[in-house]
Amino acid sequence: MSGHTLQLADLISSGLRALGERVEEEVRDSDAARAANLAWDLVKGEAESRLREALKADPLEFIVSAWSKAQELKKYADP
Repeated sequence: MSGHTLQLADLISSGLRALGERVEEEVRDSDAARAANLAWDLVKGEAESRLREALKADPLEFIVSAWSKAQELKKYADP
């Protein structure tokens, strides 16, 4: 066993790459970015890295947390 714990970021890695490309498109179109001549690979990599860091969570913990909140909210549902 590799010891790697599955994280939310692992489940959406292709979406993270797409996010980096979208960030590049948006930033490239701004006047300030054109003037600054940013290193686009760095911008994309940083956006993906920050999102991956934010998504360092065990999917099972996420599901259990959502389930328990749903159970709490169920008490307030209109019968």
